[in-house]
Amino acid sequence: HYDAATFAFSSHLLRQGNSGPQVANMQYLLTDHGYACGGVDGIFGPKTDGALRRFQASRGLVSDGIAGRDTHRTLLPWYTGYVLHRIERGDTFWKLAERYGTTVENTTRHQMAVFGRATRTIIVNCNICADGNDALSLWAPEGNGMYYHADLSLRCPGVDFLCPRGWCYATRCQFYGDSRAIVWHDGRGDKSKKLVITNSHFDAASPTPLGRYHHDSQFYFVSCSMTKNILDSNISYAYTDKVLDPCPWGQRVFFFNCTRVGMAHG
Repeated sequence: HYDAATFAFSSHLLRQGNSGPQVANMQYLLTDHGYACGGVDGIFGPKTDGALRRFQASRGLVSDGIAGRDTHRTLLPWYTGYVLHRIERGDTFWKLAERYGTTVENTTRHQMAVFGRATRTIIVNCNICADGNDALSLWAPEGNGMYYHADLSLRCPGVDFLCPRGWCYATRCQFYGDSRAIVWHDGRGDKSKKLVITNSHFDAASPTPLGRYHHDSQFYFVSCSMTKNILDSNISYAYTDKVLDPCPWGQRVFFFNCTRVGMAHG
């Protein structure tokens, strides 16, 4: 597979003309973050070269279409959910925070507290916090993950802080947000994919949407409670000024036995 953690500190290069699973996984990462490669086929052709150059330019790297050490290091958080940094002369905690993000100041960037690409993941009895977006991000390749969460406390001022791709069941969880949509789901590829949340509580520091989507998705809320700061509005498409995905299966959001400050919700 594409081992970004190893490549980050090696001289291994990927460039046009290469092929294989390492190229395919790099294509998946680029495509998944908006740099279309023309498909994930494991062949480093002109479209992959163009996507890589656009990615490099957006990150202030030399835009040469060659995935060398600096490019691998920049891709590393997408692959692993964490960053490896070799301490160098002149490094300070402030510089590292500016480069990689911080848990001290709020940010609107991705700040995954938990990130994974496994196809089966169970997380129970945990506190999960982040100061940016996408706190609990389980993104199996092709969105074919199956996830189970129980007894979690999730706090995040960012958007989409529970954002599974595939099938996800969460129960007895506590969510605490602040003005930005709490849950998100990617259910592309199979109409049965869904995010199911049961016996859970939603609260926020300020008026906050319950959720949003911009890919085909499906949400179920069963026996959940919401405070008055959870807006009394349905989960809807994330953007009003653009369409990232036409979502041909439409809006699929279901509530059963949910309450909002003593009244029915949903």
